[in-house]
Amino acid sequence: MTTKIQNILTVLLLCIANLTVFGQQTQTHKVDFSDIDGFSGEVNFTSSRHSFGTTLKGKGTSLVLKNYRCTPEEKEALKKAGIDFWRYSGYSPKTFGVYVEGRAYVNMVRGYSFNRYAKSPKILHLNNGLGDEVSFDFDEDTKEYETEWKKTHPNKVLWLEEGGFSADKVTELYLSDLKNEIDRILYTAKKEKEKEEQAKKEADEKQKQVTDLLSEAQKALWSGDLEKAKPLLDKAYKLDPSNQTVQKLSGEYAQKKDEKAKKELDDKIAEGKRERETSAGNTQNTNNSYRHNNVSATQQKIATIDKAHSEFNNTIDQAFESSRQKTKEAQQKSRDYWEGMEGRVAALTEEYSEKYRKEEEEFNAKEEQVKQEYHKREQERKQLAEIALKNREESKYDYTGEFTDDGVAVVMVKVGVNYGKYGLIDKTGQEIVPPKYDYMDEFSKDGLAVVKIGSYPNEKCGFIDKTGREITPLKYDIASSFSEGMAMVGSRNLDNKNNKVGFIDTTGKVKIAFKYHWAKSFSEGLAVVLVDDKGSGFINKEGQFVISPIYDLAHSFSNGKAKVELDGREFYIDKTGKEVK
Repeated sequence: MTTKIQNILTVLLLCIANLTVFGQQTQTHKVDFSDIDGFSGEVNFTSSRHSFGTTLKGKGTSLVLKNYRCTPEEKEALKKAGIDFWRYSGYSPKTFGVYVEGRAYVNMVRGYSFNRYAKSPKILHLNNGLGDEVSFDFDEDTKEYETEWKKTHPNKVLWLEEGGFSADKVTELYLSDLKNEIDRILYTAKKEKEKEEQAKKEADEKQKQVTDLLSEAQKALWSGDLEKAKPLLDKAYKLDPSNQTVQKLSGEYAQKKDEKAKKELDDKIAEGKRERETSAGNTQNTNNSYRHNNVSATQQKIATIDKAHSEFNNTIDQAFESSRQKTKEAQQKSRDYWEGMEGRVAALTEEYSEKYRKEEEEFNAKEEQVKQEYHKREQERKQLAEIALKNREESKYDYTGEFTDDGVAVVMVKVGVNYGKYGLIDKTGQEIVPPKYDYMDEFSKDGLAVVKIGSYPNEKCGFIDKTGREITPLKYDIASSFSEGMAMVGSRNLDNKNNKVGFIDTTGKVKIAFKYHWAKSFSEGLAVVLVDDKGSGFINKEGQFVISPIYDLAHSFSNGKAKVELDGREFYIDKTGKEVK
């Protein structure tokens, strides 16, 4: 890489530092969010810039939910119902609303390239069917810059050509339909689980009763006590007619009873035979009367035997009839159970409907509370704006910015045509810092703002907090706003060949030495730095290279990816330096 090419790439890098999209009227945005009402995912939408009133329109919104805070059992119930937040593509609800907070900006070049943001962030109200439109207002310094810019760019609008929108975060989600569906699914799953657990408990208790009864019946059969075994088997059959052990022991009982009856019959037959043999051995002189009586006794015993056979057959018939009746009773019991189940399902449906109605009332009350709080904040902002307007009307200041949530605003008094002195006031109008700085940037999320004294190329920069305290002397040639607790500062030469920049923390302490030719603000834990004679790479907050300085051009990380250029080819990399789509 020749020195000439390096110089050209350096100038190009300085021109596009911290820019997102230029020379275009539309942007696509992707904003990740985590654990808002238990949901995590991303919002994708398109914004378009319009010159009339410096407006921005958001449209084409899609919402992808990739996680939901719940128990493992609830997760399986939702997936079974077709609401799967955890698959690769996530889950997109049919209806939704989302609030995205962001800031508009334009790129300005005053010796170096930087973004000048609008006075305050705005909220885009987006949903799956409609978009939203907001207007932004830039400070007087930006408007004066636009006037000078138009001299070299006639018939063009700075906002369209050099503007953009930074979508910072998702502030609120409106997912009423999805939440109601989730509640319904989880409520139904809970009731089904309770029903299954109760059925299992009852089945276990019944099985234990059957096992105990069969154990006692088995002992009775082994000891030959059929009278004790029969009622035990009858109870076990009523509890579980299909139990194989019940059927087996019932078969053993019938067999033993048959064997017992047969034995009794054989004994009676044998007894009669013995009596006949005894009668045959009597003397021949036994009179006819005795023989007649003996024959009658034998006939009587045969009749007794026939009666025993009849009783045995009746017993068998009664056993079959009892089995048939028990089967009929089991079928009726099954019909009664399912009829009762329909009644319980109807009761559960009524209970859920009442629960849904109460939850809907609670949601409406909460929504009304949010609206009232929003209205209250708007009233407070309106009061602060009236104070700023009053200051302008009284001509105390030529410009008064919007008040921050902490109640401070930037003010400016013009000095000549194109310059002014900047200071700070509180919401009562009292000066915190008199107008003494030649420039003052907006306060960052860290509560600090860049200030400078002098004009390019002899300006000196530093930082103040919202009390007006200078946390660093105004000694730097270059200074960028704080981001993630770090700010780029350093020295600059007019030829831009020997710049030395590094990073300080919010106390003004140097955290990364001044050894880079140029650097961008930290984003997602990494910062782009330009190394002389090498190229652009990425360092962490300890100043260590995470990705080597090999690229001709590099942009800051966003959503885990960074756009880079190498040998004329543009592509994206992840935080390990691996190329990704």
